[in-house]
Amino acid sequence: MAKYGISYDFNEIDVLNFWKDKIEWNRTNVNLSDAKECCWHCGCKSKLQFCHIKPHSLGGEAVPSNIVLLCETCHRENPNIDDVEIMLNWIYQAKNVNLFGVQGHYWIFRGMEECVRLYSFDVFEYILRNRTQIDLDRLKTLITIYMNKACIHWSQAHFNPVTLGSIFYKAFKDYQSQNIKKQKLSDVSILNIKNKEHVQINDCIHDVLIPLLSYVAEQEKYFIKQRQAEGIKIAKEKGKHIGRPCIQYPKNWLEVYMIWSAGSITAREAMRRLDLKSTSFYKLVKLYKNEGISIKKLKKNFIGVERSEDYLKLSTEKLNLYKT
Repeated sequence: MAKYGISYDFNEIDVLNFWKDKIEWNRTNVNLSDAKECCWHCGCKSKLQFCHIKPHSLGGEAVPSNIVLLCETCHRENPNIDDVEIMLNWIYQAKNVNLFGVQGHYWIFRGMEECVRLYSFDVFEYILRNRTQIDLDRLKTLITIYMNKACIHWSQAHFNPVTLGSIFYKAFKDYQSQNIKKQKLSDVSILNIKNKEHVQINDCIHDVLIPLLSYVAEQEKYFIKQRQAEGIKIAKEKGKHIGRPCIQYPKNWLEVYMIWSAGSITAREAMRRLDLKSTSFYKLVKLYKNEGISIKKLKKNFIGVERSEDYLKLSTEKLNLYKT
């Protein structure tokens, strides 16, 4: 198997089997049972990539012991240093960002961090201060409104942290402006609740914050699917092909097919000459045998193709079908 110009003779299961007893999974954002389909850093379910611990450009080998499984976003952020300890510490550190250890919430917490960095507004702090007065349904509605005004970058599986931080800021700003008891945003940006030990933080977390974060995660997945469906619909209306590219007949298809059909060469040799994989080869064979489809496509694909004398001798009858 080849990925990104590098050849691999193993798959994700082989990588997981090597690391399953070497990583402290309770310190990561992903459960061992989900580690073959969820990013080991952020915990999000996504298409995973092979990430080298020792970078390939520094001589890193394509072996399971030098590979971890990351989503595309985390792959771009990983430490490109030849040190397994640094890689594992980076993976473990992500659990500290995900305060409540809920799988899939990592990027939401990153968004909350960006909200503090960009706007000096701390979502967690605001909820703690106003826990008895929070209208959760109203907050959800406002967050949905601003999610509808945002988009997800191409190839990413979620809103980026800056986008999420901006969504939180705008939603809470509107929520606050609609409240009877108004409070300046700057008043809730300082992380210094007095007598914090007396604050019922656990009740606040379970009653307000976790339901809010879960809602954001669910809405994010919904918007991703919605935008994908809209994109596919627009592409189809423009006549663009959706899905895998259609298999094209190689220019030497008829010649090789006739030799293979006569039993002069093996199927493996035919695939080699045609530069086709097994699945593609047999799919074209099936299509070719279905005369109603194959003749129409072959007429289109083979007009003007140069044919050898040996080939003409093999199939004079069929070649007459494609004379221009």
